[in-house]
Amino acid sequence: MDKGDLMEQAQERRDRLLEFAVQVAGRERSMLGDNPKLQLATIGMDEAVGVPGVDVMLGGGWRRGRLGMVVGEASMGKTLLTQWTIKAFQQRGLACGFIDPEKTYDEVWFEATGVRAADLIVVRPQNLEQAFDLACAWAEHHMDLIVIDSLAALVPKARMESSLEVQE
Repeated sequence: MDKGDLMEQAQERRDRLLEFAVQVAGRERSMLGDNPKLQLATIGMDEAVGVPGVDVMLGGGWRRGRLGMVVGEASMGKTLLTQWTIKAFQQRGLACGFIDPEKTYDEVWFEATGVRAADLIVVRPQNLEQAFDLACAWAEHHMDLIVIDSLAALVPKARMESSLEVQE
């Protein structure tokens, strides 16, 4: 079997699979990977924060509509990177939310790093479920950037309640 036959078979298989996807999810939700609807905007950071190389570190910047995670040891600058990200998004007129179970939000410090505090929605959830419900609702309502600082600080409601029972 030559390469031309393999390519033709692959094309036929792709067409069948796409048609199946259309039957299951509809034409508006099923498309080939080169469809312009699927292209995501990238929010660059270098210009916004004045630190060359941040975009290279992030693979070109943050992709809108995608999940990004900042991981590292304590005091390594994770919150600072999210502050710069908020600044970059705000400079483009985009809506930003900060879910703060760790209580790291400090208006003075955020403004010193370029965040417009008056335009930032800050929530300190009581538990993990409340934080994720809020993040999901924000995502459904097209919040442009959702920061959770930090996942490690989120405690499930059941665990909080069981800890209270043990104390009694």
